[in-house]
Amino acid sequence: LAHANAPELALGKEIDISLYDLYLNRSMVLGLLGIRDEQHADLAILTNLANRLDDDERRVEVANRLANYLLIVGNTEEALAVA
Repeated sequence: LAHANAPELALGKEIDISLYDLYLNRSMVLGLLGIRDEQHADLAILTNLANRLDDDERRVEVANRLANYLLIVGNTEEALAVA
């Protein structure tokens, strides 16, 4: 029975990786355009995806981007806590 779900789990992981890449690029574009609310929302989605993938490298990448975002919006204390 566990093997019956293996293709679905693999496909789910592939979808999560694709979504992560999509939202990562989108958040960069939103940052360049100064659309901060949507950028922040994308960073939250990226955090969830990195956790769902159980990927420490992606977690660090999102934390760095979140810290940078927080510096840009003037929240230095929270940025230092995230970094």
